[in-house]
Parts: sequence; C-alpha cells; structure tokens
Amino acid sequence: MAYRVVADHVRTLSVCIADGVYPGMSGAELVLRRILRRAVRFCVEVLQAPPGALASLVPTVTHILGDVYPELHREADRIVDVINENEAHFLSSLQQGSRLIQRTLSRKDYKHGVFPGQFLPSATWTGSRRQDFSFI
Repeated sequence: MAYRVVADHVRTLSVCIADGVYPGMSGAELVLRRILRRAVRFCVEVLQAPPGALASLVPTVTHILGDVYPELHREADRIVDVINENEAHFLSSLQQGSRLIQRTLSRKDYKHGVFPGQFLPSATWTGSRRQDFSFI
C-alpha cells in the first residue's frame, strides 16, 4: 500500500507544481505541503528509501503523463528542485523535533511511558519562534 500512496502523491505533486502551485502555509498550498510531507514519511519510514527518493520518481511521472500534461516536460527540473528542497527542510524539522523531544524527556521526570504534557509548551516554543511539528 505504501508504494501506491507514494505513487499517487508524486503524481499530484508533479502536476500541481508544474501548474505553479507550491507547498505553502494556507489553502491549496497547505494541502500540497501536507501531501508532500505524507509522501516523504511513507518513503523514509515505511519504504525505508533514502532521502531524495521521492524526487527521483518525477522523471517516471513525466514519462508516463508528459503527453497529457506537456508542462511536466517543461517543468521537470523545477518539480525535482521543489520536492527536494521541501523534503530536506521537512526531514531537518523532523530530526530537530525528535532531538528536542529526546532532550526534554531526558531532563524531566519521565515515568510510566507517559509524555510529561506540562512541559510540552516550553519544549515547542523557543524564543519567539515556534518549532514546526505540523508533519502529521
């Protein structure tokens, strides 16, 4: 099933990016961002593919759908760049969040496998910058 999710998501990402929709923070852009992040998680966590595997599927999408969507041929390099850039940023955020949670748990009284909820706000807000945990 995971490979079907990834295939569907990379098709969606490719067509949307070719049409000028980029992963963002609201509206259609937010939907695309969530699709990209879900695809990255399936690639990395379920399929155990190396980083960059998602973007490596773009030439296949271009080959299969390029006759119907000629924009895919014209925009293939940009699609790969956008996917790679967003994937790298997301994986960095994911790694940073994981380190932050581990550090918080190691400092606090962590008992019975329950995350100490009263410490969550201090862990997720650093200065005036909110950590990006919108990957679910």
